[in-house]
Amino acid sequence: MAIFDWLKILHLTAFVVGLGAAATKFMVVITQRRSNETKRVQVSEELALLITQKLEAPALLIAWLLGFLLTLIDGTYWSAGWLHAKMTITLLMLGLSHMSAA
Repeated sequence: MAIFDWLKILHLTAFVVGLGAAATKFMVVITQRRSNETKRVQVSEELALLITQKLEAPALLIAWLLGFLLTLIDGTYWSAGWLHAKMTITLLMLGLSHMSAA
């Protein structure tokens, strides 16, 4: 397997981990916010912060960097229409992630 293929695999794996961490964080926060116990809500918010710091942010950063590296290695991607849509969705996800963290 060429290095380009390994970079693609790592890119997709990092994205899946980041997306899974985001979904897990969302479920933890939504499930525990319905609780009236302040201690339980506080613990769930700490868990959500930990998930973001340890899983979501690093995984999505790695996915973003590897994706950029892949486009630099193979310049034909810049003319592909789907790449522009993918980059728009990526920037939208990045903005929404930062809005939820605020």
